[in-house]
Amino acid sequence: MEMRLSTSGALSRSHYALVQRVEHATSPQEIDLVVLREVTDIRNRLSKTGLTSAQRMECLVVLMYCSMTLSFPPPNTFEFSLSHAVQLAESGQSLRDRRIAYQYCIQNIPAGHELNLMLVNTVRKDIESREEPRLALALDYLLQKPSPDVIPAVQARLISLLSHKSVDIKRRTLLALRALSTIGPSLLDPILPKLKKRATHSNLGVALGALDILSDHAKEHNSPFSRDEIIMIVVTQISNIRSPSWGLIGLLQTLRNLLALKDTHRSHESAYNALMSLLEVHKHSFTPGALLEIYHTLSRIPASVILSHFDSGDPLSASASHLSPFGFIRPLLASYDPNSQYAFLACLLHLHKELWTGSSAINSMTAELTVTEEEVIRIMSFLDSEDATLRSMTYRILQLVEPAILSDYFARLLGDLPVYNASDLSRFMRPVMRLFEVLEALNAPGQLYVRGVKQILRKVDTATHSKSQSNGGSSTSGSRNGEERTSSPAVLERAVELVLLHLNNASPEDQATFIDEFFAQSDLNVNLVDHKQSDLSNLIHGETLGYGPTGVTIMAAIAAEYGSLSRMPPESMLLVLNGYISSSGPAVQEALLLSMLRVSARCTEPSLTVNDSVRKLAERSRRHIKFRCQQFLDLTDNFSELKLLASSAKSSSLPDFLAAIERRQLKARSLAPIPIISSLPPSEKTQHSSATSSSKLRYDPYDPPRAAPSRRTIRSRTASPSTAESLGSASQSPISRKSQSLEENYPDDPLSRTVTAGEIALIGGNSQWLQVDAHGKSSSRKAQQQYEKPPDLITDRIDLIGLDSPFRTEPHLSLSRLEEKEKGSAVSKSPPASPAHINRQQFEAVWSSFDTRTFSVRGWSASSPGGLLESLQTFSDELAPSVVQSDPQDPFIEDDLFILISTTQDPHIIAALKLKTGDEGSCLWMLRCDDVAQRELLRGVLQ
Repeated sequence: MEMRLSTSGALSRSHYALVQRVEHATSPQEIDLVVLREVTDIRNRLSKTGLTSAQRMECLVVLMYCSMTLSFPPPNTFEFSLSHAVQLAESGQSLRDRRIAYQYCIQNIPAGHELNLMLVNTVRKDIESREEPRLALALDYLLQKPSPDVIPAVQARLISLLSHKSVDIKRRTLLALRALSTIGPSLLDPILPKLKKRATHSNLGVALGALDILSDHAKEHNSPFSRDEIIMIVVTQISNIRSPSWGLIGLLQTLRNLLALKDTHRSHESAYNALMSLLEVHKHSFTPGALLEIYHTLSRIPASVILSHFDSGDPLSASASHLSPFGFIRPLLASYDPNSQYAFLACLLHLHKELWTGSSAINSMTAELTVTEEEVIRIMSFLDSEDATLRSMTYRILQLVEPAILSDYFARLLGDLPVYNASDLSRFMRPVMRLFEVLEALNAPGQLYVRGVKQILRKVDTATHSKSQSNGGSSTSGSRNGEERTSSPAVLERAVELVLLHLNNASPEDQATFIDEFFAQSDLNVNLVDHKQSDLSNLIHGETLGYGPTGVTIMAAIAAEYGSLSRMPPESMLLVLNGYISSSGPAVQEALLLSMLRVSARCTEPSLTVNDSVRKLAERSRRHIKFRCQQFLDLTDNFSELKLLASSAKSSSLPDFLAAIERRQLKARSLAPIPIISSLPPSEKTQHSSATSSSKLRYDPYDPPRAAPSRRTIRSRTASPSTAESLGSASQSPISRKSQSLEENYPDDPLSRTVTAGEIALIGGNSQWLQVDAHGKSSSRKAQQQYEKPPDLITDRIDLIGLDSPFRTEPHLSLSRLEEKEKGSAVSKSPPASPAHINRQQFEAVWSSFDTRTFSVRGWSASSPGGLLESLQTFSDELAPSVVQSDPQDPFIEDDLFILISTTQDPHIIAALKLKTGDEGSCLWMLRCDDVAQRELLRGVLQ
């Protein structure tokens, strides 16, 4: 949605225009180009003298936007602006200017930079000011950018600010002292007595600032305050809270950190009483975040301390339901609100299982400490929730309570896996993904995890195999020449992703174990829960495992990425991968070929067996797999290059290795010579064929043509024939001179000369040039005799797309059409034929060829030039607008567009368009078109 300047929040029109250009950019590269140009403009602007504080502030704001927008800023891009920011922080006329300058210094001046020393005096002046806004600015700077150089200059003033009348200044001072104490711990020594007083302050902001410093100091053994003493201060603050507020969560976090320290057993009782009183008083007004923080803090208190309240023998205590932490979250379980369900499960995860499972030895309050049967059913129902987060939390709860429950659930899912159905893949994928989720929640070690993955894959392969047999046979792939093909089981991409994510977070030892076990051909009897035999031993049994598409894809991925960690030799791993390549589908074959290339780079020499297998696969495969096979063979033949390619990849993963291969291919294409077709006379055709029979080359390299002086040499429609002739004789292109010399060598037969690529592109732009008379003879000789000089073909840029066509013919070239165009140039007003690859200079020639008085219209548009171009592209399938590529040295406005318009049926240019950027995203358009109907149609689009 477009936003107007008045409501955009931009500081100026230039700021608004920059944001608009960035928002309308079509690629990250274009965004970077726009931003870097703006940075250059601001550099030039700041280099001028006489700028006001407001102008410098605006420049810094725009530069902050640029720094956040750039994808990869070049080094020292904003170095020029740092001195201006420091100067503005010192001499800014308004508080707003100084605040922007401080913030710019915080974001852009690195630690250890020499300008940090220049800011010390500025910060000292502001912190000694009596104005609270300037004090706040300086304290915020110290909080966000502490530096050892500034401590001597502000230490005394910070201590005095602890007694400031403003609570905001006190709170900021405590936060700044805490930030500076990480650099100079001795800074806190003279203020520790004051901190204890500030910790009991009635304002929670001031109290939290002091308590944070005291809790950090309590971690050291030489602290003058005991940990229990600090905990009691926090408990007192929690007890004094009248309503849940933002400070409560901070106090609870401080208390949790203190309870995690040693030697705090004497404070557990007081902390538990304070938390339960807080729950009792505010049980109906807690936010889910505050409630979760309370139970997170309760998890730091030992279960024995909490259970002692239920075993005291006090009848009043035994009947008081509020003493059970589980009782406060019971109402959340009955709710159907997802937030309430999440809060219940999250709190239950932090609650000791003895407090709600009935597993304690206390019988006085069994009902309060035991979950009911209905509540168990409700908790188990979350296993079938559509929310993956709720399912994951339920898995963790069951794993904490009794791992066997989760293992039984895994076994039940494994046994109830439905038959694979390609038409209803989601019904099959849902339980498979649940199996991988449960396996992840079991927290099995590396060897046990891979056993579980192999179980799931075996079950998946069994389901897909039974489906393919019920359809009358197994699936085939990679067939060719019209052979019958049946659909093969799809790769379960989500399953592959889950396994690779698990391995990415695993230790190197577990990664090595996984790949060794996964490549092994049999399973061992290992329990998923522990290393001993148990009731689940029937789930894991020794069977030879042949992987399906999903398993083979996982094998290809881990062989490439983690194969170097395996104890298996790379030659053996390569043979295992090769064993699956003939029976897999095309998608899996591509992954296997890339993985085999990566594994081959670890071998000492190429495998002849694998190369023979790849050649056979290429013979029976379709185009893409054949290309991958040939790529494999080429790289294994050049083994040193393959090793260099593997080492140049960003990582050992398959995507990064494929990216390295593609970069090599693009580099090879860019260095390859441009081919040219050579046509010989029929009398020499046989001799040429026999002479080149030993070579497979179809083309000879040629030098690319140099730029033409002007398109108007042969394309102007307003110039007279004499003018065109004089221009043509004044300057001839290299291709024209080459064509003329070739005609002198073969004066009798125009077909005996070499046809250049520029001539082919020119001929391809107009099929009417290929003319044959009624007797089948070429009319080109007659047309050529009428010409004393050949046409200047450099004005049509070379198009090599059609040079490699499999339908190679030797057309009868005719220049009669060109002669007719040249003779009628004084009458015809149509512009040049093709807009492809025209540069700015040639565009001006086309622009000038239209009659200014008759065929020119202009107007304003509220859209940007990019928006108008998009409107032209989407208006009609018959219009084909082409943007003229600009030259870096062209002296025109950077955001203007120059467009040539043709139709999809006829490549002739029908109109030329200039779009000049205006203010607030608008633009001035200028159109020249010699067709009245087309001109009015384009005018309507532009308006």
